[in-house]
Amino acid sequence: MAQMMQKDKTVIDPRKFFPKTYRGHPLPLKTNVDFIQWYDTFFGSSFVFEHHPDVLAAFGEIVGGEYRVTHNDDLYYVPKGTGVELTMDEGSSSVHSLLDVGFYLKHQTQPGDLLMVDEPELNLHPENQRRVARLFARLVNIGIKVFIYW
Repeated sequence: MAQMMQKDKTVIDPRKFFPKTYRGHPLPLKTNVDFIQWYDTFFGSSFVFEHHPDVLAAFGEIVGGEYRVTHNDDLYYVPKGTGVELTMDEGSSSVHSLLDVGFYLKHQTQPGDLLMVDEPELNLHPENQRRVARLFARLVNIGIKVFIYW
């Protein structure tokens, strides 16, 4: 049980400072997944999707599959060649961390955009870290600015 803190005779429950969890994930991740579930239907095809499918294919190699939103707004990760739909709860940490980048590339990217990425190497195998670096170089070469911060 959490210890209560006291300041100026006011009892404070420290648990109120931690994010709530839903389905085993912190609230920010759940909120992000909820957003992504309707993202596919809200946005159309991006510049990358229309003119540079090779970039999306390279991204698919990094995550080892694809993200899929069903007509019921359920979000799944489908490992390449399996046809198996895994929920985001069942996916790896790298699948989670690259989710936003994948949907951005497929649905929103426009020439001249600025993509800001925090710790892109997080949760990635060293080979995939190199692939992500090459992916960012390809994006720069097609007119997308990439800002990386650690």
